[in-house]
Amino acid sequence: MGDVLQLLDRDQVTGASQYEIDITPEQKSYFSSLGVSVNSLRLPSNLFIWATMNNADQGVFPLDTAFRRRWNYVYKGYTEVCGYPAENCRIEYGGLYYNWDQFRGVLNNHLVEQGIHEDKLIGPYFLTEQQLANSEAVLQKLFLYLWDDVLRFRQETLFLAKSFSGVSRDWKDGKGSPLTGLFNSALSKAIQEQSDAEDPILAPEET
Repeated sequence: MGDVLQLLDRDQVTGASQYEIDITPEQKSYFSSLGVSVNSLRLPSNLFIWATMNNADQGVFPLDTAFRRRWNYVYKGYTEVCGYPAENCRIEYGGLYYNWDQFRGVLNNHLVEQGIHEDKLIGPYFLTEQQLANSEAVLQKLFLYLWDDVLRFRQETLFLAKSFSGVSRDWKDGKGSPLTGLFNSALSKAIQEQSDAEDPILAPEET
């Protein structure tokens, strides 16, 4: 493993591996069967390795330090703006459309206030463009995830209905406000004020 890690040490000018590693007799035999004579390996300058990792995932084992330090990192948080076209970056409820990023912002702020860990928050690409356009997919993937996984023992902090059947009924009917009025941010008020709906997706705040 240590030899392989050396391949990730790149020359800052050429981009190729700084060090070559000797291959095993088995590997040499394999290359010979292909008609290629090889004694050592290095990564070429035109080979790029991209990887994604959820470093907040509680199920991920710690990575070896020697392995990690050979990578350049770019942190992409759940607050990143969704890159879908504007006409696809929205969800529909009760005949009206709500901006996906604004909705996620209100939702995530509420979840953070409830002490929810970052790896359970809703990122910009939690739903695909096709799923955002499908109200049933929003219900089954987003709301069911929130109900079963994120808020398993405290659904009442987010949903008005006492059961997911009730949430499903309200969502499909497009009547009533399926989400609780505990969204006490200025953004949630703005979303409601921009809507002419009698039953906004976010319930009015209690006074």
